[in-house]
This record gives sequence, structure tokens and C-alpha cells, in this order.
Amino acid sequence: MPGREAQQAYDLMDKNFPELNADGAPARVVFRAEDGKITDPEAKRAIQETVRELSDDPQVVRVTDPYITRSVSADGSTAYAQVSYEVPASKLEES
Repeated sequence: MPGREAQQAYDLMDKNFPELNADGAPARVVFRAEDGKITDPEAKRAIQETVRELSDDPQVVRVTDPYITRSVSADGSTAYAQVSYEVPASKLEES
């Protein structure tokens, strides 16, 4: 609602960080190691390749790297990447 603190926050985000697009759909991609740990070299390469591929999608504004954002579980079995889209969920293409 115009004039509300939440709207002011969205407006500030749009002004100062347009690449984040506060109105775009968010998604979380979860990675889980069936054997070994997410931090093992082979798993890490696969996850970082997936993050790169997600970043190449024309509707994606930003994808976080779970190793940089420290989004890896304490036991090393699970990690996640946060995906920010430039469009709302209702306008995402299925592909």
C-alpha cells in the first residue's frame, strides 16, 4: 500500500538495488548429497555448474552460491541457492 513502511522499503530496494527487483519471484534450489558431503570436490563442481546454468536463464536476475553465502548445513549433507527472478511467479515461463 502506498505510504506504508513496507512500500517505502520496496521503493528503496528498487532505487538502490534494481538488480534485485523486489517484485520478482524468489525460489530456493536445495542440493542434497546422497553419498559423501556437499563440500566434496565432485559435488561442489556439480553445484557450482548448476548455479552457473541457473544464472544464464534470461528471467533470472541473481543466483547465490551456497559456498559463498554459507548456505551449507553443519553436517555437510545439504546446501541451497537462492534464485531471484525479474518477473513475478505468475509470469514465469515453465522452461
